[in-house]
Amino acid sequence: MNIMSNEEAADRKISLARALKNGFLSAYDHLGYVVCASLICSALSLAVYGLTVMSTGFLHGASRLLVFIPALLVAFICAAGVFYYANMAAFEKRPAVIDTLMGARKLLVPAIELFFVDGFITAVLLVSSAFFVSRMGTGSLYLAAALLSAYLLLIWLIVAMYHLPLLAAQLDMESGPKPLVIMRKSFLLTIDNLCFTVCLFVVIIAIVMLCALPRFIGILAIFLGVISFVLNHALKELFKKYGILQPEAEPVKDEAWRLPESWRKRGSGEDFPEE
Repeated sequence: MNIMSNEEAADRKISLARALKNGFLSAYDHLGYVVCASLICSALSLAVYGLTVMSTGFLHGASRLLVFIPALLVAFICAAGVFYYANMAAFEKRPAVIDTLMGARKLLVPAIELFFVDGFITAVLLVSSAFFVSRMGTGSLYLAAALLSAYLLLIWLIVAMYHLPLLAAQLDMESGPKPLVIMRKSFLLTIDNLCFTVCLFVVIIAIVMLCALPRFIGILAIFLGVISFVLNHALKELFKKYGILQPEAEPVKDEAWRLPESWRKRGSGEDFPEE
């Protein structure tokens, strides 16, 4: 059994405050990228949505919800590229803007797979929650089912918060960015760091609300960029805990350089016998 020393345990202790501070500072340091990337991703998604609406004007009722799928898919692929850039920045790999496109290309297939898996599970939980909520007044059984569905939906959203940052991080790992691997690791991270994860989720909800206040301008202009840096720094904090990322070494003291003691004695003649 590997027992860590007190110093190692202290180095691997996670801190949400430190993760948030580093995440927001990193987003501020890359503010130009945050704004440009968020606006471009929003513009692409809205353009795809507009084209889809114009080409599927015959859809009616619930089927009209299908027009959102292409736009959401484009937004997810764009987000994968942005999270890849933020991952490089968080782990001090000096990214360039072109790395966003390279990341989106590398993660294209797993991002599409993860999008449809996440979308299917989210849709099932949303529909079941809405169904049971609409029938809560007909009996206690429906009330219990509604509460259970809402609880499962909340847990799923909290776990899914790690999907995009893990999607980028898994490129450097042997298991690769496979959807099932990402979902399993996200669940394990949530269970093992429940307080950290729930508090982080509350912060993300607060960011959503703040960005939505000025007529959703913040959602379009900065939201994607900001949360990409925040979540990647949160993942970096967890990686330190599990030893995946070694804690940063402390700087070496810059002490005045001196000759060894024996040399200084010789230079002063103390080692020589008196005549």
